[in-house]
Amino acid sequence: MKPSQYNNIFKCPKGNYVFNSLSDRFVEISDEIYQCLEKNDIGRIQGKALEVLMRNKCIIPDETDEYQQLETEYEDNKEGNIYDMTLLPTLDCNVNCWYCFEKQHEGSRLHKVISDSIVAHIKWILQKRPNIDKFIIALFGGEPMLHFKEDVFPLLKEMQQIINEAGKIFQVIIVTNGICMTEDNILLLRGMKVNFQISIDGYKKKHDTVKRIKGQPNISAYDCVMKNIVKAVELLGSHINLRINYDNNTLHHLTEVLNSIKNIPRNKITIHFERVWQTADKRNSDNVELKSIFETFLRNGFSINYLNLSRRKHSCRASRINQLAISYDGAIYKCTGRDFTPELKEGVLRTDGSIKWDYEKLNRRLNIKTYDIPQCRICKFLPLCWGACCQKHLESLDKHNVIEQKCQIRTMEIPIQDYLYYRLQSKLNRNL
Repeated sequence: MKPSQYNNIFKCPKGNYVFNSLSDRFVEISDEIYQCLEKNDIGRIQGKALEVLMRNKCIIPDETDEYQQLETEYEDNKEGNIYDMTLLPTLDCNVNCWYCFEKQHEGSRLHKVISDSIVAHIKWILQKRPNIDKFIIALFGGEPMLHFKEDVFPLLKEMQQIINEAGKIFQVIIVTNGICMTEDNILLLRGMKVNFQISIDGYKKKHDTVKRIKGQPNISAYDCVMKNIVKAVELLGSHINLRINYDNNTLHHLTEVLNSIKNIPRNKITIHFERVWQTADKRNSDNVELKSIFETFLRNGFSINYLNLSRRKHSCRASRINQLAISYDGAIYKCTGRDFTPELKEGVLRTDGSIKWDYEKLNRRLNIKTYDIPQCRICKFLPLCWGACCQKHLESLDKHNVIEQKCQIRTMEIPIQDYLYYRLQSKLNRNL
């Protein structure tokens, strides 16, 4: 027997733990077991303790090759049985955030010829890829809930009917600033499984200086969003991933957000913290104020996410074959973390529902193994990360430099021990 290479042992206010990133499980351990794992002296671990550690993959048979298991998992998931479609019904927006990476296309809308082609694409996938049993439709933009009733909802309804009649699962994720999540639009979505990712810029005063509603300068975007979040949970039972975009100034009053969400059931909301990327040079390795914010939210029963570390089978959805983003004009993209410009386009949607791919671009992306770098091979967090995404690889002339500049562990603003404790507490809060 041997210890897993993905074990992370740590001490925290709740006791001693080992976190295994491959199984994504925490195991509470005694001082004696802690010492055995720290010294790699697992021969002394016996009885029930050994059984529990083996069941959670913290101790494994000598012949087990965990890295090979991950390679197999990555390749098996490259196609998979989930079809991941992002729709960009507009690249227009009702606010103008200073940090947005996209150029707004004022007046852009999803026209009927493209809607019909998207429906044809669903039918084409159902015919050509019968192994697909779940369709995840993400709405992105721009602000995807602009013209929602006229342009977007009829398309969603038609796709839902086709997919359900084929005996497949239909699920919707809406990435929105939340302003157009009016009660009327929310009620349209009854009968669909819909979750939301909503971005805010901290407390009310800060948020309203960043997100000013075009043509409505006297209306608080923050108040609109918070009211709409409550309605979405009440009327749809949706889960809200509330992304808080922060900089050093945002953190000073961030606990004010608690008062706006205190009545939301804790199993219906997750708080995701993301530094505004243009302020990356302001981060430090032990951000005391950020830790204090995390602890406050956790103490109030919320689950939090920090960075993009979760147990999945890829670094980025764009590494998968069964994934694409369709713009309002029929342009096809893979990456949704860059501006939707002609030079980054990777295909075009045909009216019969098939895709005219730029296979040189597509194959270059899909052939990247994001994890196959010496630093990643030995990282204890590889199963949560899989290395820098394929887009970052494409943009870098030096694969090793990608890791030096983009590695999430190296850019973390809190010590690893604290991160593991917060991850544990979030898991406990989810299970309450």
